Amino acid sequence: MDAGKLRHRITIQEATATVNSAGQAEYSYSTTAEVWANVENRNSSKNSSGYIQAAGMATFKITIRHRTDVEFTSRVLFEGQTLEVVAITHDRLNVATFLECEIADL
Repeated sequence: MDAGKLRHRITIQEATATVNSAGQAEYSYSTTAEVWANVENRNSSKNSSGYIQAAGMATFKITIRHRTDVEFTSRVLFEGQTLEVVAITHDRLNVATFLECEIADL
């Protein structure tokens, strides 16, 4: 992996669920890691699976050094935006982790 391409600073957060007095789940987030990443904005009319997606849906491909602690319940903070992790893949040599993210509905 070319370390020079990891020029964006992101924060990875993990959700913790608690149950409120009404019996509903409430989520709070805590920072898991702050890492360097390559963030590519992938705005297009098709997502990574080839399906047409809603116009204006911002998607991002984020490349970071290999990590095993990123889950689908994780979220990424990048330049004031909150991104939801929708796909996680790793390269064959476990050098890099690739995250497909969308802007989270808060």
